[in-house]
Amino acid sequence: MDFKKVSGLFIVVVAVILIMGSLMDTPDANPVSATQGQLLTKKIDAPSLKNNMIDESLQQEITVFLPKSYEETKKNYPVVYFLPGYDDSFVNYGHVVTRGMSQLIANKKINEMIVVTVNGRNKLKGSFYVNSPVTGNWEDFVVQDVVTYMDENFRTIKQAGSRGIAGHSMGGFGAISIAMHHPEIFGYVYSMSLGLFAAEGIGKTNLDFSVANSYAGKSKQEARAEYIKEMNDLRWPKNFSFAYGSAFAPDPEGDAPYIKKVSVNSLQNSNYSRDGAWKAWNAGFGEIADKVDSYETNLKKLKDITIEYGSQDEFAWIPEGCQAFSEELTKKGIKHKLISFEGNHHGQTNDRLIQEVLPFFSDRMSFEE
Repeated sequence: MDFKKVSGLFIVVVAVILIMGSLMDTPDANPVSATQGQLLTKKIDAPSLKNNMIDESLQQEITVFLPKSYEETKKNYPVVYFLPGYDDSFVNYGHVVTRGMSQLIANKKINEMIVVTVNGRNKLKGSFYVNSPVTGNWEDFVVQDVVTYMDENFRTIKQAGSRGIAGHSMGGFGAISIAMHHPEIFGYVYSMSLGLFAAEGIGKTNLDFSVANSYAGKSKQEARAEYIKEMNDLRWPKNFSFAYGSAFAPDPEGDAPYIKKVSVNSLQNSNYSRDGAWKAWNAGFGEIADKVDSYETNLKKLKDITIEYGSQDEFAWIPEGCQAFSEELTKKGIKHKLISFEGNHHGQTNDRLIQEVLPFFSDRMSFEE
């Protein structure tokens, strides 16, 4: 027996098996079967993004988990909308939801409901789910395009008491921001490790204010062309800074990267003059008291608010921001729950989504019209 040939054949077979397994695990537009439901990937129109300046597609994808009984009955279902974090894959979360829901339903630990995972990863790897003249109106995309698509194409219960919104990190911010802007759409919100700045919190981040000067000295046309070309090659924390600035401190009348210019000194020194541009950067995740004050009435309309963070979060400003937010809600008499768990920023996200977040909505949302 030629052991070299046998050994070589064995390696080839193993390689083929691994490749096939990888391909089978790769999400696509086809339904993914599950014991207690199925996951669909849908490409939908996104007219809310039509005025963006970075060539963002006007079609976006979402995943939709449908419980097994959806095909067996004619009843309508409540819907949970989940918003992933910065540079996170909505498809991966869709699979986490599918596995989790199947397990929970099989063990009779959750009511059957539809779960939608929304793509918030734009060309800068993060939209922050806000309306921006540079990156497009991502809040409107969620509230108008996605919710309308679901209500028109699936048997949903079309009332706030039967809609929930959740998210992690950037998505956690998006969830509470959208919920407090639209309590007529979403009745329940669960924000995981959400991005918020307590006092001076912006100075503890990786934000690089100098990014706005990246294309200085080039013509308007050259700067735009280079910016669009380099988007996919941006790396942390530069990409995060571009994305954050485009979302919260946009400068659509200026040159690429269309972000308001701010002095690095104003970030590092609280005594430094802080102009309108700095205030725009800070207001994104910051000015918590102002946010709560402005949307106090809407926040009180929400049926349930839960905020959670990992006590060992490597971004130390996140626990501080969550605590500051809770304190402001308490001052206004806004009912909510603040949860701290042993963990970091990402490590327990999938487990907590399955064990805490999905049951939270199942226990609270209305399952009747």
